[in-house]
Amino acid sequence: MVDTDKLVVNTDAQRLEWVTLLTKASDFHYDMSGLHDEDEEVADVHRAWARAIHDAVLLIDMWELEETEIVVDPRPPAERATNVTDEVDKSAWVCKLCDKSTFETDYDYLAARDMHLECALKEEMKEEKNAKSK
Repeated sequence: MVDTDKLVVNTDAQRLEWVTLLTKASDFHYDMSGLHDEDEEVADVHRAWARAIHDAVLLIDMWELEETEIVVDPRPPAERATNVTDEVDKSAWVCKLCDKSTFETDYDYLAARDMHLECALKEEMKEEKNAKSK
């Protein structure tokens, strides 16, 4: 029985087992998509699963086996995510222009880690205005 908490591929035989299993799963979903031609949405889902599984096979084929084991964490990303922000020095996250924190600012609103987008745009507009007045 496979220990699903630790999926390991460290031999060519194990790699072949995974490739064989996943190829069969991919083929199954392609076959299922053909059986559901009348329901395009169901067929599309099966084709998407088949492509995703096939991509996993391609990734396994690209793995270079070494002496060490390749360990795959089967948990969903949300369950294995760790909070790295506790370790961040928040003093480095201060806008150079307004001296306010950028730490909690969404990345879409930052020009850089230490500059709000709004502050950067205001500074750029001020520089353009000064350049035109010269």
